[in-house]
Amino acid sequence: MFTGHGGTGAAEARALGRPVLDVSASIAPFSPPEAARLAYQRAAADLDRYPPIDGFPLRQSLADSQGLDIDNVLAGGGTTEFIYLIPRTLRPGRVLGFVPTYRDYAEAARLAGCAFVPLLTVWEQRFARDLAKLDAAARAQDLVFLCNPNNPTGDILAPDVIRGFCDRRPDVTVVVDEAYVEFAGIDRSCLDSTMPRNLLVLRSPTKFYAVPGIRLGYCLGRRDLIAALLDAKEPWTVSAPALAVGLALLNYSDYEARVRDVLGREKPALECMLAAIPGLSVCPGAANFLLCRIQADAPPAADLRAACLKQGLLIRDASNFEGLDSRYFRVAVRTGEENIRMARIIRDVLTGPRDSKIACSI
Repeated sequence: MFTGHGGTGAAEARALGRPVLDVSASIAPFSPPEAARLAYQRAAADLDRYPPIDGFPLRQSLADSQGLDIDNVLAGGGTTEFIYLIPRTLRPGRVLGFVPTYRDYAEAARLAGCAFVPLLTVWEQRFARDLAKLDAAARAQDLVFLCNPNNPTGDILAPDVIRGFCDRRPDVTVVVDEAYVEFAGIDRSCLDSTMPRNLLVLRSPTKFYAVPGIRLGYCLGRRDLIAALLDAKEPWTVSAPALAVGLALLNYSDYEARVRDVLGREKPALECMLAAIPGLSVCPGAANFLLCRIQADAPPAADLRAACLKQGLLIRDASNFEGLDSRYFRVAVRTGEENIRMARIIRDVLTGPRDSKIACSI
C-alpha cells in the first residue's frame, strides 16, 4: 500500500554499496538547524516520561504565532496522519483532487470507503488547476484536497482564489496541504486568523527544515472541524523529541533566509541545465523540485532511474502519479555542485557521456 514514495536513498545506497545523491525526496539541501538537533538531544532526558497527550505546548505556540486560538490547532505525527484522519472522520460523499497530485489523497479516500474523483490537468497547460472545473464537479458534502504548491507539478494557487472557492461552496470541505509552501514564500499560505469555516490547512516542518525523521505535522482550521478531528484522533501521536524539535523550529528566520537564498539561485540554474539536455523538457513550479518529461522515443523513467542509480544518483520515477505516464520523473533542487553532478549524470544516461562542462548550454 505505502509504496512509490521518494526518500529511499539510504536503503538503496546500502544495496549499491556506495554513497548515493538522493534527489527523489524534496527536502531542503542542508542539515537541519542546530537548534533542532540540540532540542532533540535535550528531549532524550525525558524519555522515561509521557509527552503531553495532545501535543499541548506546540499547539499553543502555533496558535500564538498565527493569531489563532488553541482550539484551531492540532499536532500530529506528520501531515500524513491528517490526510488519512480527515476523510475517515468527516465521512464525505466523495473526495476530489486535481491529478497528478500526492498519491495518498486517493489512498486515504479508499481506506475511508469514499470514491476519489480525479480532475485531470495536462502538461500542455503546465498542469495549471482551474477551480471553475472544481466548482462544477463538486457536490454538497464532498471533500477536496489541494496540494499547494502541488506535488509533483509545482503548480501553485493564490490564497485568495482558494478562499474564494471556500466562500462560494460552504457545503464542501477544503483541505489545503501546504507541505512545500515555505519554499514558495509564506505569503502564499492560506493560513490566517480569518480562515473560512470549511477550510483546513496542513503544515509540516519536514520538507523545509530537513527533519523528516521526526514525523511532525499540524492541522489548522475552524474550531468545529478541529474538535471533530480531535475527538477521532489517536492519543500520543507526537513524541517528546518531535514536540521539542517542533517548538525549536518556530520562527527560525536565519535558516529560512538561507534556504530561500540558495534555492533562489540554484533552482533556475538547475532548470536551465536540465532543459538544455536533448529530449528533456522541464515543468517550472513554485516548490523546491522540478518535474521533467522525457521525449516519447527515449527510454522510460524507470529505466532512467535504474541507470542513474548505477551512477550514484537517485531520482523519483513519477510514472505512478495518476495523470502521468512512463515519461515523467521528478528531482529535488540541491546545492550547486550537487545540481551539476545531477544534470551531468542525467545527460550522460540520456545522450551518452561527454567531456564538456555542464552549463545552461550543454
